[in-house]
Amino acid sequence: QVVAEGPRERCEGLLDWLRGDDTPGRVDGVTEIWDTPRGGYDGFAIR
Repeated sequence: QVVAEGPRERCEGLLDWLRGDDTPGRVDGVTEIWDTPRGGYDGFAIR
């Protein structure tokens, strides 16, 4: 699961990358949900 906030063009770039063939892992599917940014994210973790 990925939760991302930022400028729309950067988020769209992330979606394009996740849907592409060059991801470092396996991506089985991408579902996007656009909402009002809430803040509170200052980093990331890979699980």
